[in-house]
Amino acid sequence: MAFFKSKKTAVAVCILLVLISVLFGSHRSLNALRSEALDIYTNGDETGLSILANLNSIREYTAALLKTAAPYYDKTNDAFAALSDAHSQLTDALGKGPTEQRQALSELLGACTALQLDYPGSNTVPADAAKSMTRSINDIVSMKDQMRHSGYNAAAAEFNAVLETFPAGLLGRLTGVRTLPSF
Repeated sequence: MAFFKSKKTAVAVCILLVLISVLFGSHRSLNALRSEALDIYTNGDETGLSILANLNSIREYTAALLKTAAPYYDKTNDAFAALSDAHSQLTDALGKGPTEQRQALSELLGACTALQLDYPGSNTVPADAAKSMTRSINDIVSMKDQMRHSGYNAAAAEFNAVLETFPAGLLGRLTGVRTLPSF
């Protein structure tokens, strides 16, 4: 009992309680800011641009591209297989967070470029199919460009800038708050 009556113990307990309060409060505040950006990511901004909706559209355009390309490509063709894998990765990533979705989108865009470079010289892809495939790829690139103008990117940049300041950066690292990717 004498331990609790000690002045040193009282000071140590007060310091510990202040530190816990600061960590808890900063975690809540930073997560609230992060949640605001993620809300724009999911539901869109005042213009209605939603990254998540665009990713779903890209997934659908990629499915159409694969359907158009399938009759003309052997499943072992590197470009076709890469696009098919990237489509699966994006589909899986849609159930995860923005970081995984950003990575899957990057893979998909690279696979689209590889497929586009593969078919112009191919004798097996008829002109009308090549035109349809090009249109699908252009739709995917257009969706990606639209994502660059989403209010989410501004909100993510603002949040990430807050995490670079002192003491938010230090407290964010201590409490596990992560930065947000931009699209």
